[in-house]
Amino acid sequence: MGTKENVWRLLEVTGDYLPGDRYGHGAVSLESGQILVIGGKTRYKDRLEVYVLDIAHPETENDNEELSISVATKYLMPFEGRWGFAYTYDAKERILFMHGGFSATHNHGQTILFQINSISKCPVPVLVSNVQGPSPRGYHSAVLSLEDERAIYSFGGQCCVGGPYEYYNDVYRFDLETNCWQCICDSTNVIDSEPADISSNGKPQRPHPRSQSFIFVRQGCLYVYGGYDGHSVLADMYKLDLATRTWSLIWASKFSYGCGGSPVGVGGLRPVDFRIHPCRPAAVIVKDKLLVLSEDYENGTALLFSLDLKSFRWARMASVSLKSNKKPTSLSSLGPPARGNPTISLTKNGHLLIIGGHNRNESRYPGLRQNLGQLGHVWSFMLPRKMDWARERILWLACFKNRPENNGCLLSRCPPHIIYHIIGYVNSDTFA
Repeated sequence: MGTKENVWRLLEVTGDYLPGDRYGHGAVSLESGQILVIGGKTRYKDRLEVYVLDIAHPETENDNEELSISVATKYLMPFEGRWGFAYTYDAKERILFMHGGFSATHNHGQTILFQINSISKCPVPVLVSNVQGPSPRGYHSAVLSLEDERAIYSFGGQCCVGGPYEYYNDVYRFDLETNCWQCICDSTNVIDSEPADISSNGKPQRPHPRSQSFIFVRQGCLYVYGGYDGHSVLADMYKLDLATRTWSLIWASKFSYGCGGSPVGVGGLRPVDFRIHPCRPAAVIVKDKLLVLSEDYENGTALLFSLDLKSFRWARMASVSLKSNKKPTSLSSLGPPARGNPTISLTKNGHLLIIGGHNRNESRYPGLRQNLGQLGHVWSFMLPRKMDWARERILWLACFKNRPENNGCLLSRCPPHIIYHIIGYVNSDTFA
């Protein structure tokens, strides 16, 4: 494994259509290896923007070579610019799903399906509906389920009601075969079921109303991680059994100013009319792991955590050690700045790309003029990969060829099963 792993790299985006700063946008990885960036809160509000990013991987795995990112093209959709919408992507059918979102004047409730053109990658609207489905809202979550169905689930969200916001914890299902919505759980009770919302230990078994969560479907259950309720940034997890429609708590939020071995929540926030605290976790499922980009509020940096979905144990993958008395000299030395509502995408070669986000460090580090979560700057992180044959071969040669009396090699004459254990251990926490 190369030295690029466990290191954040700052990449510059090139091209003729460079996007401006934004957050609350969407980003999906296309089957061609490109990344589609759509919408977001930005200075351009009249039309919904879509950018197609070309990702060029190095031809070799030389540690000195990096990804290059360029904007292939830009499209303007026939919809008002918006942010905070729920979205997900069906790669097999090349269908991009969007619902709701905020604009400067509206809480949107539209359901839009885009067919991604296989050649130009231009999103073509094939369904625009203002009926059924969740009420107008933003910062709700959506996920595609292909487990014996082809459907999209939506959870939570928030809506501006004349200044203050109201929050939701309902669940909707959108059938991609019939293009029809169905309410699975309303905002107060579970339809066609009567589960206990409070367990014997007094802890709520259903997530209270919130927005900005990350959701995923696994083995017949809908999982809800984190969110924001107007007073707290949450780091809890719940699951909904989609067959019985019963909720259960996996763990509750831990609240702390600094992060340890797992993401933490932040309490004591004060709601402000017409203002949202952008804090949706940038997360992605990779094999049997949930990767989450969290915030270290103590250092003002972003942290990458991995959750094993079999054991439900957290591991801290990458962070920047930056204490308050140590001032960064550049954006690169700061590492990924703490940011709200960026997107996280996975390339075909195992790079995580962090795009955009709301700046958290403008007042903390006024000397850094480029510390915003800009689309003009993308952070890249190479996920750990399995040991390739070239490196594995070195272990076997050390085992069979070296002599302990000559070079003191600890692997000399090592039993083969020990070598297998070493390789298995190295490969046990890899992603590609």
